[in-house]
Amino acid sequence: MASPPLHGGQLPDPTCPAPPPPAPSIPSSSSTPAPLPKPSYKSALGRPASSPLIPLSQLPDIPKIPINPKSPSSLHGKPLVNLSPHDVKLASEFHTFSLIAKFNLQRPPIDLFEHHVNSSWGLNLTATVGLLDPKHILIQVHSAEYFAKAWSRESRIFENRRFLLLRWTTAFTKRKDSSLSATWLRLPGLPLPCQNPAILKVIGNSFGRFLRLDECMKKLKHPMSPRLCVEMNLAVKLPDEVVIAIGTEEIFHQKIEYDIRIGFCFHCHLQGHLESN
Repeated sequence: MASPPLHGGQLPDPTCPAPPPPAPSIPSSSSTPAPLPKPSYKSALGRPASSPLIPLSQLPDIPKIPINPKSPSSLHGKPLVNLSPHDVKLASEFHTFSLIAKFNLQRPPIDLFEHHVNSSWGLNLTATVGLLDPKHILIQVHSAEYFAKAWSRESRIFENRRFLLLRWTTAFTKRKDSSLSATWLRLPGLPLPCQNPAILKVIGNSFGRFLRLDECMKKLKHPMSPRLCVEMNLAVKLPDEVVIAIGTEEIFHQKIEYDIRIGFCFHCHLQGHLESN
């Protein structure tokens, strides 16, 4: 049976070669590929992803102080606010446990440093971390125990950036460092009975403000030279000895060895060097 006619009744000629396949379509010069997304400034610098900020609900509010505002007045045509020294003293008590991290070169992002403080400083209570100015970060610790732990922290490096840890005082300015320093020291050859934690605290308070003992010292692992941290004023000469009297008959001079002697310049009021340097 004959095949049905094709192409308007014409049968295909077996002697004619088959037509070539259609050439692939070439995109016109006007069509361009979709642009790649531009890298962010953060990724270009290689900065890791930001850690989330601590939720505000986990941070304490600043307590209001009792205050009796005076009637509004003015000075040289400008509004005048009158505060008493007692008002400022009450408000300053909230910052009793405030520390300041000072970065002289490049300050890290505040969110990363906040995460670092609350994840690796061993604080069970969340610390409030905020920016004071381009060089100073405020760290508000909310208990005496964790303040001593943070203040006496030995590591002062974050992301290869060294920082100075200062205690906030009412005399703080961004141009002057506080002369207070958390100083680690040793008492070589201290008699064993005097290595009781209560006695060591009394010794530390005799020339500064006791902060805490070395963890090994709590277990009597270093009886040869007990180690403790004391808040000391660098503006006065650090003692090399402390005199210990047991009753009225036994008195001995106990040597003090400092892990690091931090200089304090009276000319520029900065820690880290002496006026002679």
